[in-house]
Amino acid sequence: MAKEQSLAERVYWCVVQTESWIDGKFKKEFGNAAIQLLFDIGMNDTHDATERSKAIGFLADFGVKVVPLLLDALKNARTSYTTRHDILMALERIGKDNPLPPEAVDAIVGLITHPEIGRDAAFVLGKLVEQMATDIRKIIGERDVEYATERGSAVVSRTISAVENMAGGRLSPETMKKFLSILDKVEKAEAKMKPRGAPDGEKMRLERPLRAAKTGETARPHGRKAFAGR
Repeated sequence: MAKEQSLAERVYWCVVQTESWIDGKFKKEFGNAAIQLLFDIGMNDTHDATERSKAIGFLADFGVKVVPLLLDALKNARTSYTTRHDILMALERIGKDNPLPPEAVDAIVGLITHPEIGRDAAFVLGKLVEQMATDIRKIIGERDVEYATERGSAVVSRTISAVENMAGGRLSPETMKKFLSILDKVEKAEAKMKPRGAPDGEKMRLERPLRAAKTGETARPHGRKAFAGR
């Protein structure tokens, strides 16, 4: 007998399946609604801890677009330790493949001395630095174009900027030309793979602003009606 999926799992896989056959505005609106519902589940104390943790984990798969929501909850003093831990792990997953905005890194650094969540924040920061070190070695040191293409132009650009900053912004023109040639190859490869009708290369773009929920807020009824009991 197959194991029954949790609410968070049903929401997430509904998005994945819809992505393969729906185009246009409805897909964008649907994706935005799903993100909001997953966030509400993750912040709703009426769901058990496993359900909330799964919901926040699934949010990481939507990338940097969910970072503002996660940061609002992370900075909220009423957010529980467990939820903050899950948010930090989600940010680590997002930051591994997408440059986190400066405010996200600042929030993580600011929590390092926190008596409860400080160790988790330090762990996440260490993992982000570890990933950047690998990127520097593979992209800058070995000039591995295949690896750079797999990581994406945003990561390549971040890596080049990191090395330039370490050099005090004084890299020679010849060196910068070599670095930028790698970025150029990656951008050209991405242009060839870019989905038709998606100028920014994203599979799903969000247009409706997301609403941050307060800790313990009850999930909206339409979410329960739409997915409960399936």
